[in-house]
Amino acid sequence: MIDPKAVRTDPDAMREAIRVRKVDPAKANVDRWLALDAARQKLQRNIDALNSEKKQLAQLGRNDPDAAREKGRELRERGRVLEHELGTVVAEWQGIMDWFPNWPHPDMPAGAGEEDNVEENAWIPGQGYLAAGKLGRGNTSAEYMPKRPLHAQDDAFEPLHHADLGVKLGGINTLQGGQVSGSRFAYLRGDVARMQYALSQLLIDELLARGYEMFVPPLLVRERSLYGTSHFPEGRDQVYAIKTDNVEEGAELFL
Repeated sequence: MIDPKAVRTDPDAMREAIRVRKVDPAKANVDRWLALDAARQKLQRNIDALNSEKKQLAQLGRNDPDAAREKGRELRERGRVLEHELGTVVAEWQGIMDWFPNWPHPDMPAGAGEEDNVEENAWIPGQGYLAAGKLGRGNTSAEYMPKRPLHAQDDAFEPLHHADLGVKLGGINTLQGGQVSGSRFAYLRGDVARMQYALSQLLIDELLARGYEMFVPPLLVRERSLYGTSHFPEGRDQVYAIKTDNVEEGAELFL
């Protein structure tokens, strides 16, 4: 979550983050947010001052009960107005802040897509890591990679794409997957299915060996949780909502 104080202190840094992260500046409107933030703080100060006045009514009540009751009614009405104004301001203030992106890491290079990804390391079996001078952006190191598997005995050997190889071996069924789920889906079967689970287990074992702790989170979460993970508001149309009366307070849960 973004600390409001950080935006208040350096709004230009947030404007730059919005530009770099390609967030709609009309929705993440920093100028409007700053105006609302000032209004929010002013309203809160007024409410605090009003509450201080309420505490002083006890002394007035001892000297003039009628005046104290009248003053109490006046303060309650002013309080209702201020609370309503504050609620309206905070709702818009929070709505804009929900669009503020997380701060980019200072070492993260900016780019438009995969072609701008910076290569950190490239490794060739039997040879080791490539020299830093052979790395670049995108797929620069590809020209130094073997054109065929090192164990291939025949120079005419042509490697297959993993999807084509899976179909040839009967381990990937894109036809049936497409009939059930549409294009770009597939069934995995036999050794290919086992390999997928084995790769997952390999990664789990590696992370556990490095001292990480394994968690299985709840499958369903409250709406606000997805704001905290930056899935909302922009990705709301990509998340399944579970609408049912059998949940706490009748609120939606999300998958």
